Amino acid sequence: MSYLSKLKNKSLSRYFSKNDLYRYISGMILFMFFLLLIVPSVYSQGKEVKIGVLALRGAEESMGRWTPTAEYLSKQIPEYTFVIVPLDFEQIFEAVKNGEVDFVLENPSIYVELEFHYGIDRIATLNVLSQGKGTNQFGGIIFTHKNRNDINSPEDLRNKSFMAVHETSFGGWRMTQLEFKDLGINPYRDFADIQFGNTHDNVVYAVQDGEIDAGTVRTGILEKMNKESRIDIKDFKILNQKHPDNFSLLISTRLYPEWPFARVKHTTAQLAQQVSIALLNMPADSEAAKVARIAGWTIPNNYQPVHDCLKELRVSPYEDLGKITLANLIQQYWEGILLGFIGVIILATIAVYVIRLNRRLNISTIELEKKSAQLLDSNKELREFAYIVSHDLKAPLRAISQLSHWISKDYESAFDKEGKEMLALLGKRVKWMDRLIDGILQYSRVGRVQKEETINFNTLVKDIIASLAAPENIEIKILNTLPEYVGDITRFTQVFQNLISNSIKFSDKQKGEINIACNDEGKHWRFSVKDNGPGIEEQYFDKAFQIFQTLHSRDKQEGTGVGLSLVKKIITIYKGEIWLESIVGE
Repeated sequence: MSYLSKLKNKSLSRYFSKNDLYRYISGMILFMFFLLLIVPSVYSQGKEVKIGVLALRGAEESMGRWTPTAEYLSKQIPEYTFVIVPLDFEQIFEAVKNGEVDFVLENPSIYVELEFHYGIDRIATLNVLSQGKGTNQFGGIIFTHKNRNDINSPEDLRNKSFMAVHETSFGGWRMTQLEFKDLGINPYRDFADIQFGNTHDNVVYAVQDGEIDAGTVRTGILEKMNKESRIDIKDFKILNQKHPDNFSLLISTRLYPEWPFARVKHTTAQLAQQVSIALLNMPADSEAAKVARIAGWTIPNNYQPVHDCLKELRVSPYEDLGKITLANLIQQYWEGILLGFIGVIILATIAVYVIRLNRRLNISTIELEKKSAQLLDSNKELREFAYIVSHDLKAPLRAISQLSHWISKDYESAFDKEGKEMLALLGKRVKWMDRLIDGILQYSRVGRVQKEETINFNTLVKDIIASLAAPENIEIKILNTLPEYVGDITRFTQVFQNLISNSIKFSDKQKGEINIACNDEGKHWRFSVKDNGPGIEEQYFDKAFQIFQTLHSRDKQEGTGVGLSLVKKIITIYKGEIWLESIVGE
């Protein structure tokens, strides 16, 4: 007897006819089929990834400007859904500390603080659209109302009221603060009143309405508000105005690297790499770029100028730098009786320590060369060794650097000309060794090929040329269309960046010319990067790609000797070859 027949013979037959039962079962089948269609679509929505953005013009403006970028990343990486979280100057620190966001877009000084305290890591740098061109640098402007005839220079701001954005705002305060320091102005002492408006717009309106005598905001703010018809830019007067090359915005300070996009410590390296690639590949004419008013993104900039600025100002994370005072030393060493001898003793101690440190460095160099040859296929062990070397050398280097700075600052009068020259030489040597250690770490990170993708070399090389910002007297040409290739974009960025930057260094000083070309040779492509510098003598050919061997020319000898060896290591991973050709004088 069939199942339907059994049902018919039981009590259900009192309520359902045979046709009713068929319709009921058919409906259940359709309902289950509908669930099969709906449930996967619900679960296909990716895990939410939060991007904390410093809302320098308020939360509403920040959401409108950066939400298309989040949507762009969601399309490029469909397994995740990216959302924007606008944060003010206080909230961004708490959000990173508590792991409430996965990535952050912030000003450079906040990046340095978050890197120091919470280990965030930059993966891209903003390329801002300025007068139709992209720039990865910015500055600050000092301005007042055009009718203030009593204020025409920064010196005129003494005993006046002044407004900045926030004490941690880089473009809206700290850049300007350093300019004031260079001019001998202490805002906290010399101004009648100093206030913080929390957003750039608030500062501009306060100056426009006469509520404050003068103010400072980052470059581009006045131009943006003028374009949005919020202000008339002609109502303002710029103080301490500068005119740097290839920078078209109003500016009163030196230039610094633009905002970095960084991953928070808990974010996986795999996701960070996917986001970095997506940002670097964002077209300048995409909807996300247009709404954000940017020309896309570039590889992470060097933020050392930001560190230098914060160190000079003694603000976080360098607020405790150099806190040893002359008063402390006098109290400790009998009213300064031995003050002159202390400087000599310290200098002699440093000299002995540097000699020993150089010996250790030479031994470490020999060991590292042996290790790099033995561990070509074991990147993990090489990385561990490099970090050990870094740990052993970085700490004493920092101590020497701080001590020599303190001596040269507080005990300059205690030394004769020769002693001062020794101190200067010591500082240069410490900086060189610091760069060398960073190069060793970078060299150690290159292992086997990780994520591979199709790379458009034409686009990649153009982006690198733009990011390097070569001097105007150097012309860089791409002689033909470069091909596409499947590889690791991070590694090939390092290859071309090192080759092109070396050519920039060694090009003719008066009229430099660099030609980049590619020839199809059947199974291989042959790339060439050619400059018109003074050339390299043949005796250095074999050493050019050896680690710790610096490039030589008739008038230059610089670098740490890691860059070209890093290039060769990457090319070797891809089973390629690299060599140089040079004629002295050409």
